[in-house]
Amino acid sequence: MEDIQLPKGEHTLKIEIVEGEYDIAKFHFRSFDIHKPIPGTIEAEDYNLGGEGVAYHVHSDSNTDGEFRNDAI
Repeated sequence: MEDIQLPKGEHTLKIEIVEGEYDIAKFHFRSFDIHKPIPGTIEAEDYNLGGEGVAYHVHSDSNTDGEFRNDAI
């Protein structure tokens, strides 16, 4: 995906995978006009507890590696 430039203000980012599978591990946000770094890294495994189809979507019922979280994702 190429750079997406947004106007100044607050924005909501929603990603919908329509076809296929993707492994999104992290996002990088940067300001084009003023440097305002996000303090840290946004990791995909830090999802909210909104549940399947809201906070995340997976194709399996188990936590294969169980390294970061203890739920079934």
